[in-house]
Amino acid sequence: DLIFFHPLLDRSYFCDMVDIRQEVCGVIVAGTPAPGINGVISAIVIKCLSMDIVPIGFLYGFEYLKQGITKYYQTLRIEDVTRVHNRGGSILYTSKQQLETDDDLENCIRALQHLRVKYVITIGGTETAFSAHKLAIGLRDRSLLFYTSASASGSGSTGPSHSSSPAANVRMERNKSYEHYNEHLDSNNHHGILITHVPKTIFNDLPLPDNCYTFGFSTAREIGCKIVTDLSADAKSMNRWYIVTTIGAHSGHLTLGIGTASAATICLIPEEFEHRKVTKAQQSMQEKKRAKIQNTVKSLLRYEDFMQQQDIPTHMIESLLDKEPDDSKTSDAAVVSNGPSSNLKATSPLSSSSSSSSASSKRTKLSFEPTPKYVNDTGVELKEYVDILDACMIKRAAEGKFYGVAVIGEGLVDMLRQRDLDNYFHGRKDRGHERLALTLKEELTKRWDARKYSINMRTKFVGFELRSADPNAHDMILSRELGFSAVLVCQMKQVNATIVTMKGGELVSIPLSEIVDPDTNEGTTKKVDTKSLSYQVSQTYMIRLNRSDLANKKSTQRYADVAGMDLNTFMKTYSYIATSR
Repeated sequence: DLIFFHPLLDRSYFCDMVDIRQEVCGVIVAGTPAPGINGVISAIVIKCLSMDIVPIGFLYGFEYLKQGITKYYQTLRIEDVTRVHNRGGSILYTSKQQLETDDDLENCIRALQHLRVKYVITIGGTETAFSAHKLAIGLRDRSLLFYTSASASGSGSTGPSHSSSPAANVRMERNKSYEHYNEHLDSNNHHGILITHVPKTIFNDLPLPDNCYTFGFSTAREIGCKIVTDLSADAKSMNRWYIVTTIGAHSGHLTLGIGTASAATICLIPEEFEHRKVTKAQQSMQEKKRAKIQNTVKSLLRYEDFMQQQDIPTHMIESLLDKEPDDSKTSDAAVVSNGPSSNLKATSPLSSSSSSSSASSKRTKLSFEPTPKYVNDTGVELKEYVDILDACMIKRAAEGKFYGVAVIGEGLVDMLRQRDLDNYFHGRKDRGHERLALTLKEELTKRWDARKYSINMRTKFVGFELRSADPNAHDMILSRELGFSAVLVCQMKQVNATIVTMKGGELVSIPLSEIVDPDTNEGTTKKVDTKSLSYQVSQTYMIRLNRSDLANKKSTQRYADVAGMDLNTFMKTYSYIATSR
């Protein structure tokens, strides 16, 4: 086999000797990097050694564990983690690989059992927390199978039945209480692995309690703020605009934090537009709820006597039922639909027999026309983003300022209609994340080239340089507190499958099951609350076209002159994006 190289393996990990009477704590770092990872690892190792627990670190997260490969790990010592708490990156490396299939889960469990791991501490974001949740479910099911088979045999057997493999019974289920897991979990049982998750993400989008932050967020926001602040100074000096895209497709916490702290001219985050985008999961959920309502109404209509006693009008209940299409009215229609809906108009039947052949030919022709591709295409048009930024630039230009910085989250791409995603980014969101700022610049340049004033624009992507930066003082302290707390929770042996965080200087532990959405079967993310005071304050000090601006005819006329439009055209073009503040 190819010998795996890692700086920690210089002393040949094949020769490490471990007392089998000692408990083993495995550390798994998965997902993208974040400032403070090494601080957590350092705190875990030092605390474990002080409690006579052997700490081992798995290299590249779940990448090899999900394959059942156990040799890529290292027993960690004090000298391995000395003075690493202030360094970026991860001394254990990391990988985006997660536990996705039943085989991945089974291989990971077997690998952990082979190494006699008693405690597992995962360090990661939403997806890693979801993998930890799956691991807890798999271990719980194995423990229940072991408990059930041992009870049924009545022979005191300490092993699971060999007639069926526990792997076939591993289920990715949500909304299950861990009470049964803890009840049947014997601390001396080989299935008894306790799992604790340390939240790590620069996006701060894990659903933690209020005023609880993930480590890495503070550093990323601080560095991003410094970059945008420097760009603001350059924009003013060079009399130009910068369109800055920030990393973070699922939430706008980082984007808003950078934009607010750096006093950006304008800041756009996906949460401002997410009510316009209906995802497939949301659509499926709505259909299920609607079907449930329909069944309830139909069941209620069967109890006519009850409805009469309660003076409930039957016609009111019947009005809640979905109306079925009338076949008699559509039998002579010209359109044969191949999809959920169609934009084609039906041809009315003609009474004249002389024209029946003509109508028949029209019906035949229409029936072969393709179904429109973009049916129920919800979301935001790219033109709206362009209009918002254009209106901001016009408002600044009317004041004689042809410079500024626009900070936008890459998650705006996810809010686009499918039609625009196809037209501008070949239907790929990852391409949209890379080219969003450039596309907006091109669309804005077309407009300003046709006006009497010109604006110079540049683009900038802020993202990867934030992930492996050296942590600031806040994240160095927080990472050490979280590493200490993770070992403390494991050592208590009273709770399992939890997330540890800090609030007001005290340890807060929440169940891993709380990050799982039972409807979508996926991990959840914390969104920016656009109704909060914090968000309102951030928007107050940014430049947006307001309705109060449009109410002032003199100001509106100045904006129209800059845009090269008459007053009425300007109002029709930009009034729909004006804010109410």
